[in-house]
Amino acid sequence: MGYSIIPLDSYTAALKAQRFLASRGVRVTVEKIGSDRHGCRFGIRTSEPPGMVCGMLAEAGIRCGDSMPVPPPPPRTPFPPRPPRHPRRGRR
Repeated sequence: MGYSIIPLDSYTAALKAQRFLASRGVRVTVEKIGSDRHGCRFGIRTSEPPGMVCGMLAEAGIRCGDSMPVPPPPPRTPFPPRPPRHPRRGRR
């Protein structure tokens, strides 16, 4: 299942979008997507089609930015093998 992040204007807009979409049965999470000298950027992560979500948000007067696909996480690397244990000296 692929996810997309839809950037919004502010944290407040992201929370309003989350509440509005929850009332319509669409599950989203609010995420921080970056920061710069102008402040932090927030968006919503969803598995629904971004066009459908933005269309629903337009009904509520919430403006969306261009959605970004979320890349899958990198594969986990196995732990390196443990070095062999040395026998204890001085004990019998």
